[in-house]
Amino acid sequence: MGTGRRPIDRRTGDSGLSTAENSGHCLHVDEPEVAVEAIGSVAAQAAG
Repeated sequence: MGTGRRPIDRRTGDSGLSTAENSGHCLHVDEPEVAVEAIGSVAAQAAG
């Protein structure tokens, strides 16, 4: 985990970090299923 993310993780009780092992900079191209899963998780959380 990068040190830049820790302060944000501490401020929000429900944040998380996902790692795409087989992806470069273009996650949406290299591993679109990881991006779709993350977006779905945020949408479900927002819906309550």
